[in-house]
Amino acid sequence: MRHIRQFVVASAIVIAATASNVARCDDFERAEGDKAFAAKNYAQAVVHFTKSIQQDDTDHYSYHRRGQAHDKLKDYAAASADLSRAVTLQPDNATYLNGLAWFLATTPSPVERDGAQAVTAATRACEITEFKDAVLLDTLAAAHAEAGDFEKARQHELDAWNLCGKDRKGEFYSRLFLYRTNSPYRQGQVIRVTGPVLIRNNTTEMVLVRCRSYVDPSGKTIRPSATWQLKPGDSAHLAISGKRIEARSFEYTVQSSHGTTNWKSAAIDFDADGNLNLSIAKRDLMLAQRAPNRGAANARAFHAPSLRDEAIQRAILKILGAGLANELAKDQDRKNGLLAATLSVVDRRARDELIDSALNDVFPHLNDAQIRGTRRIISLYLDGDLSVLSLGMETAKEEIIEALKKSDPQLGLKAEVADFIYEVLKARAEQKRKK
Repeated sequence: MRHIRQFVVASAIVIAATASNVARCDDFERAEGDKAFAAKNYAQAVVHFTKSIQQDDTDHYSYHRRGQAHDKLKDYAAASADLSRAVTLQPDNATYLNGLAWFLATTPSPVERDGAQAVTAATRACEITEFKDAVLLDTLAAAHAEAGDFEKARQHELDAWNLCGKDRKGEFYSRLFLYRTNSPYRQGQVIRVTGPVLIRNNTTEMVLVRCRSYVDPSGKTIRPSATWQLKPGDSAHLAISGKRIEARSFEYTVQSSHGTTNWKSAAIDFDADGNLNLSIAKRDLMLAQRAPNRGAANARAFHAPSLRDEAIQRAILKILGAGLANELAKDQDRKNGLLAATLSVVDRRARDELIDSALNDVFPHLNDAQIRGTRRIISLYLDGDLSVLSLGMETAKEEIIEALKKSDPQLGLKAEVADFIYEVLKARAEQKRKK
């Protein structure tokens, strides 16, 4: 009897140890899958998540993540199957419901799109979060748009826009703009948002506003000779020869008793009513006093972004935050173990999201590929693989333009992007110096 008891105890120990090893293997494969996904090696991510599923066929996380990887690889049937399986295993997981709903509503594959199922999954995700999550509401709007109910799509997208932070305002508004044209959204779609230019004078003095240029709905850059006078508290839709200006973006000069400053609209300037809503505040006028050498003849909207444009200042702060996330990731790379590898992936994902958000704020005219290319260049500078600050300003900018050209020839033609990166690097150097 004693031998039987010893055998049972020993067997239990072996089973427990085996289960523990399997769990560790699952954790390792999931972490490696996340790491491969973050590096955009989606095929390798599929391999790791598949190994985890082979160890445990109820691994809902790996089904969800493998589905996302299949989606990136354009294997839409496999993506649909995996995302659905994750929801089957955990039907009240808002993240999984949202992932499935987003795929069903926005996938480029007409075979896999299903607006009705997308609405069901997205509605359940929003119910779980009490309709208080902007991202989930954005998905619900996309689902209703795919189902053909554009009134509900506009309602939920506006709710999402009102709830989201400033870093998502431009993105969510672009989809609201799309739904106002009764069109559904597709993954990767570039939406060219346009609207009438509305400007407000929130100062206590008269100002002159001169249009330097604007991009019209067709994408053409217009350089009119037009000036408007705004009294304190005035607001007006800008018009030329009685016709309102409809624009994707708008560059203008503000002249006051303090001097002259140059400005450019950002993606976040579109308001819920469809206006490209620009306001002039007292602090904006004071910038001219603090830099009296910047007159109308030599002021350049992007060549001193840290002084001029609030949207660009916020973008620089985001990228400084991305630099800190990058440092945390590099610290984890120097350590061993599953936890360090997982934290490194999380930190780098945060870095990339911050950079992308910053670039979308200040360069709404760049397409997704150009945003990714610019992010890669900024990441190389954050990693220290590229350095230009030891060079003179103009030489440094030429080096940045060359790096952009290698990523995307079209980026090399965009001097304002190089100017922005240079200002980011200066701010980053100053941040490090103060530590």
